[in-house]
Amino acid sequence: MTAPYHSIIGDRRKGDSPNSTDGVVPYWSSHLDGAKSELIVPGPHGSQDLPQTIAELQRILRLHLRKSGEARTTIAQTSY
Repeated sequence: MTAPYHSIIGDRRKGDSPNSTDGVVPYWSSHLDGAKSELIVPGPHGSQDLPQTIAELQRILRLHLRKSGEARTTIAQTSY
């Protein structure tokens, strides 16, 4: 079983993927098949403090927290 993963990719050219780059890595090298989601943000390789990146990280964390809570509830219910 593979752990779920998501991609947030910077694009300095702002919208010409798959030919874009974040200034360090080209899009084609950043893109991962099988990612649960992929968001391209208009910025460089170190785009972790962009509002779009922060919002996406919050979305991903909330998604996994909900799934984690559901799993715990299911386990607790089946153990009775």
